[in-house]
Amino acid sequence: MPLLDRRIEVQENRGTHVLGKFVDDWQTLASVWAQRRGAGTIDRETVGGIEEVEAVQFTVRYTPALASAAVGLLRVNESGGGLWNVEGRTESDRRRRFLTFSCARSS
Repeated sequence: MPLLDRRIEVQENRGTHVLGKFVDDWQTLASVWAQRRGAGTIDRETVGGIEEVEAVQFTVRYTPALASAAVGLLRVNESGGGLWNVEGRTESDRRRRFLTFSCARSS
């Protein structure tokens, strides 16, 4: 069982188009306890070349709202640790006890 020892906010971008441009509107979807596991840095191929990004995983208790939100519109605001873009989400098991968010940000 994960040690949920830090508070995070999972935020969802509910932005809209204004005058032909997309305007971000980040709203807190849930404020939850989480376990953070650092995955270090990874290299990612981009149009401009190779980019080094920091990667972490946050494990939280399962909630339907977090399980059904679109991954591409989520980010994690870690108290004292900054903002992380959510790139993936997995469920712990068939009993749906936990969700793990794979997150990254540019170094």
